[in-house]
Amino acid sequence: MTQAQAMSARLEIRWDLRPVVYAKLLETHGLLGPGEVPAKRRAMFADVVRCARLLGQPFSGPPAQGLPAAWLADRIREPCLKADLRALTQGALTEGVFGVPTFICDGDLFWGHDRPGTS
Repeated sequence: MTQAQAMSARLEIRWDLRPVVYAKLLETHGLLGPGEVPAKRRAMFADVVRCARLLGQPFSGPPAQGLPAAWLADRIREPCLKADLRALTQGALTEGVFGVPTFICDGDLFWGHDRPGTS
């Protein structure tokens, strides 16, 4: 989402980010994630590095997002957070979401980091 702010201004859109349980999306649709398929994992990692380079963004591994690990581990155990995450995931499944990132614009679903701006 390194391009989100510029894209928001250019396309006059507002982002409504909603976390989901990625594994649940995959399980529901009978899919395997990139970590579970060695060839897919290698291809995805190479693509992420390539895209970062094309966008002029530094890349050194999975983003930490600035969240302390201990804080995140404590939060993920909170029942209300779990319930919210389950509800958001179910809502995404109801809308036909099968992977991340997914963008929905005017009821149309766009999947993949390269899709914003094509709606």
